[in-house]
Amino acid sequence: EVLMRNQSITSVDLHSNAIGSDGSCALLEALWSSNDSVEVLDLSSNGVNRNRLGIRGAHLLNEVLLKNKTLRSLSLSHHGLGAEGMGALTGGMSSNKWLTILDLASNDLGRNGFDLLFRALEKNPDCVITDLHLSKNN
Repeated sequence: EVLMRNQSITSVDLHSNAIGSDGSCALLEALWSSNDSVEVLDLSSNGVNRNRLGIRGAHLLNEVLLKNKTLRSLSLSHHGLGAEGMGALTGGMSSNKWLTILDLASNDLGRNGFDLLFRALEKNPDCVITDLHLSKNN
């Protein structure tokens, strides 16, 4: 609720907090529905033994990437997105023209996930990503 009402918050750092999939989804819903101020979002290393956004969270994040015009930096390391989660994000990745830093390290993307990511970025003529972190993805 805070993010829905407060338009002065520009950075949200929740890394290494056990907010869980439901907490991550609630945050993404707030960013999607009404927040136009957050520029930095760090959800890396959430939960015990890696929080998983899950498919629902990946779809919500895709909607955020399609709509939000302020998010510049997104860190999702250690979420275990896999190729399926990356597939859910391809729409946002293929059209977002504001994100400059993307951290997807340690997400078990594998070859299929990399292919999906790079095809989405290739389709995006307005892509401005300058820092792409993909270490430890098999």
